[in-house]
Amino acid sequence: MGRLRNVVLVIVCVLLVGCAGGILAVFVMGNGAWVTVRIPEPTWRWPPVLMVEWEAQLGWLLIGTFVAGLISLVGLVVVPTALRRAFQRRRDLRHIRALEQELADLRNLPIAAPAPFEDFVDDQIPTDAMEGDGDEARVLDEGARRGEV
Repeated sequence: MGRLRNVVLVIVCVLLVGCAGGILAVFVMGNGAWVTVRIPEPTWRWPPVLMVEWEAQLGWLLIGTFVAGLISLVGLVVVPTALRRAFQRRRDLRHIRALEQELADLRNLPIAAPAPFEDFVDDQIPTDAMEGDGDEARVLDEGARRGEV
């Protein structure tokens, strides 16, 4: 089914290109007059002394102007969008790097002693937790090194 879809897509694209070429040919033939184009020669003086002149077919001149305007509009949309995406990507990567560094720092904490009871007031600390001298943490650390935990 995918091969048939690709063949149909190619045929439709060829037909669209042919239609666009036909419309372009009719447009150029309809605007077949020759016009004189005058632009000032680039100088620092104003008004310019010399004018560069040539004759161009009106249809092609209109098409060239349209294409130049279209490219300008696309550039005005694409360039800021690309810059914005690049800025957001750099910002996101910076945040990801910071989070990865924080996670790496948390993973590299030594497990040599149990965590302190910061959430308890001194009289609320369980008595059985105060009896240990870090043996449980050492056993967990050795197990983690062997891959048991």
